[in-house]
Amino acid sequence: MRRKTTLIALGAGAVAIFVLATLPAGLVTGPLERLGVGTTAVGGTVWSGQAQGLSFDGAVIGDLRWSLRPLTLLRGRLAGHAQLARLDGAAETGFERSWSGRLRLESTRADLPLEALAPFRLGIPSNWRGRVSADFAELLIEDGWPVSARGTLDLRQLVAPPPRAAALGSFRLDFAGEAAPAETLRAGITQTEGPLSVDGQLSLGKDRSFLLEGSVAPRGPPAPDLVNALSMLGPPDANGRRPFSIAGTL
Repeated sequence: MRRKTTLIALGAGAVAIFVLATLPAGLVTGPLERLGVGTTAVGGTVWSGQAQGLSFDGAVIGDLRWSLRPLTLLRGRLAGHAQLARLDGAAETGFERSWSGRLRLESTRADLPLEALAPFRLGIPSNWRGRVSADFAELLIEDGWPVSARGTLDLRQLVAPPPRAAALGSFRLDFAGEAAPAETLRAGITQTEGPLSVDGQLSLGKDRSFLLEGSVAPRGPPAPDLVNALSMLGPPDANGRRPFSIAGTL
């Protein structure tokens, strides 16, 4: 009798594992729709699947593929890997989310148009054009806000909104990383190409405040409109550089 009970328990466990392993990915579409996330087609399973035509608040994001590691659930984590594909770019990352809501991204790579980030309401001014390239070994996010980062973020071929539509060049943000989440996350800023020579620092507070400060100078003979724009920062120092400081909340 004991042997029969054991066999029944093992059989029931095998069936349960099979059912869990083959749960269709379509089960997640309902909860996602309530969050404003839509798809045109979903395939695979909850643990390894794909969603075509993923959108958020009506804005198309791209095609998503994911794979989850079920055993991490035993440690109170949801971990896996995700890939996003678009006609004009791509992104991929490893991720691990705890029940507390803390999200850790690892080996994050992305190359996307700046406009693709607009649906996520990241505080980026509208109508700016350019591309965003990310290369992060690690990125830690709490309450939807970065608190620790190790890697680089490139803003390339930036063009200001009309009517000026000025080409501003490309910038790099270098996050050195923190030993532990700090009250302020900092990144050095340099201009890699374009009409300006920028040397500055971006500080992000946990209260969603930001401070952008540094100095700027024209790179080579400046155009008349650039001279007028720089004059608003005040007179240059002995090296021809003008300090700037911009603060606010996102």
